[in-house]
Parts: sequence; structure tokens; C-alpha cells
Amino acid sequence: MVTAHAEDIPVAWPLAEVRQRHWMRTTHLPEPPAVEVAAVPDHEVTGLLDVVAPDSHARPGTPGMEAWLGVRDAEVLVAVGGVLRQPDGTGHVRAVAVAPDHRGRGLGRELSRALTRAAMADTGVASLGVYVDNEAAVRTYRGLGYDVVHTFTSGPVIGSSSTTAVAPSR
Repeated sequence: MVTAHAEDIPVAWPLAEVRQRHWMRTTHLPEPPAVEVAAVPDHEVTGLLDVVAPDSHARPGTPGMEAWLGVRDAEVLVAVGGVLRQPDGTGHVRAVAVAPDHRGRGLGRELSRALTRAAMADTGVASLGVYVDNEAAVRTYRGLGYDVVHTFTSGPVIGSSSTTAVAPSR
């Protein structure tokens, strides 16, 4: 595991906020999801992300995004996530978000199963980034066979129009 600590960030990049992120990957194909997961229209993805994850960098129209999948409850979108196809063909799971009133029911895990299966379609490899302090998500991804490859430090640079020193892939 390679770790970048806050003290390793160049002095020219003073961070206003320091966040640690794991880069995880798997070659383990998970079981199919136990709930219905289906493609979601862009406007619904944006609507849920605007409420649940407004700082998500992955959005409809993000270059490389090949699929947005979601879970519905009584026809209302309550969980969403996407797959970005990397230049080498591997799939990267991004922007997994579950509505607060639907958390704790395993919907994030089931959606992540479907996203991982989609991400692995071409190369048998899937990756993702997750904040270290998001313990529930880290547990979910480990349970799906993901391992930590690298841990990075990132955050907004003081006095810069840039949003991050190392752009996360949420």
C-alpha cells in the first residue's frame, strides 16, 4: 500500500481541508444484486445527486461515464451510482449515493454489486475511490471483494480556484 500523508503535500499546495481516500480494486465478480437495479435517465441521476451528494464530481455528461444504475422504491429513485470506463478498459465505480431515509437497508450494497458487475464486464477488473472515514462504504466494498491498493490525501487548495489537490473520483 502506498500512502500519501498530509505532510507529503507540496508547500505550494496548502490544503484547506485534508481528506484521506482509498483507491480500491477487485477481480472478484460478486453475486447478482438481490434487488432490482436498472438504468436511470440522466435527469433523475442529477436530481438525486443534487440532494444526496451535491459535491459529487461524477455527473451525467462526465467524459467516460458509460452507465448510471439505480434502485427504486415505489417508483421513486432512492439509490444511484455510475460506471466510468477507463482508457485501459477497466470500469471504475463512481458516485454511489443512497437517499438518507433509505440507508441501512442494504441498498448501497446491492447497487454496488450491480455496478461492480457492470464495471468488470470488459476486463474482469473494477476499481473505486472511497473516503477512509466512510466506514460503512469501506465495509461494503471489502465485503464485495475489493482491496485497498493505495491511500491518498486530498483536499481543496487554499486560495486556488481548483477544487482539489488530487481530484477525487466520487
